[in-house]
Amino acid sequence: PFNEVIVLRVKTTEEERTKVVSKAMSLVGDPYNYSFFFNTKETSYCTDIIGKAYSSIGVDLNKDKLTTSVYDLLISDETYISYYWCKDNNGIMHIYYLV
Repeated sequence: PFNEVIVLRVKTTEEERTKVVSKAMSLVGDPYNYSFFFNTKETSYCTDIIGKAYSSIGVDLNKDKLTTSVYDLLISDETYISYYWCKDNNGIMHIYYLV
């Protein structure tokens, strides 16, 4: 259903990624935060889980200090685009792997 997909990566080592995944897995099952702004310590939503997981290794992805949003992830100095996929007006898919 999407005409464009962007995949971001965070600049980390393999060891740091292992710690991040472990932290993220520990947040699975926490109550979902439907308000996005309130009660962020005891609840989480999708991009907020990413922010909390990376925060556990000292990487701050939350630039506005409210909650970690998609915008925070896109503008962070800690992230880069690793994959871009789009479908043009003729329905042709274009895939770019950026390293």
